[in-house]
Amino acid sequence: MSIPNREELLIEANKKLNVNKEKIKILLPHMSIEDYVILLFNNCTPSQYGTLFENKLKKELEKYTLVSHINKSYESGDIMIKYPYHTSFGEKYEFFTFEVKFTYVNSKGNFNIKNIRLYNDFDFLILCVCNPYDNFSLEYYCIKKENLQDIGLSLMNGTKRSNKNNEKVCYGTTISLYGLKEFKLQMNSDLKGNDISGLLRFMSDKQIELVENYVSRYNKRDGNYKLPYNTKKFYSYNEELHKMVA
Repeated sequence: MSIPNREELLIEANKKLNVNKEKIKILLPHMSIEDYVILLFNNCTPSQYGTLFENKLKKELEKYTLVSHINKSYESGDIMIKYPYHTSFGEKYEFFTFEVKFTYVNSKGNFNIKNIRLYNDFDFLILCVCNPYDNFSLEYYCIKKENLQDIGLSLMNGTKRSNKNNEKVCYGTTISLYGLKEFKLQMNSDLKGNDISGLLRFMSDKQIELVENYVSRYNKRDGNYKLPYNTKKFYSYNEELHKMVA
């Protein structure tokens, strides 16, 4: 095995530095999520692919939910689904908030989840794990915030003692495939199936829950409520429920 010289190393490094990120963004709506994660793996650093995956996932969720990004300054996760999408002044909408994490399995069969901010006000963590050593297979998990400590989170910086008075602490964990932590991850996930269909059905059902909660609240106050949207897309993963509501 030949040892690369500095010039060869710099050529490879510059390939990454000069990747056309705008091209990757432009391709986002035109590729499947399964192919897009390979594009991210080939061209992006961890600090880049996290946000790009979040944008791609939002695009998928738009088919079944009223989803939007959350301004980071609100410290309430990355995305939210709500109902209705627009409200009159002073009117409250129903919503769920989600933190989104994306990670790749490494050569040792481990994957890392980093920068989980439990001080943020979100309802669920959506995690997508991509395994490049298994044909870039994807597995999805969705875990209630209150159950996250069960998967073995630890402080990313400092100790419990040094962070005693620190309210904004980041947590993380390393999980081995087929290990105890992965078992706990699966047990705490609210999804029925860990593929993209399982996640989309869960999100669709949560959107339906928001619609029903809002309608119920509105009817108690003002009488009959007419849905301002074509809600059929919300029920794409639950046709029987859609027929019942219709």
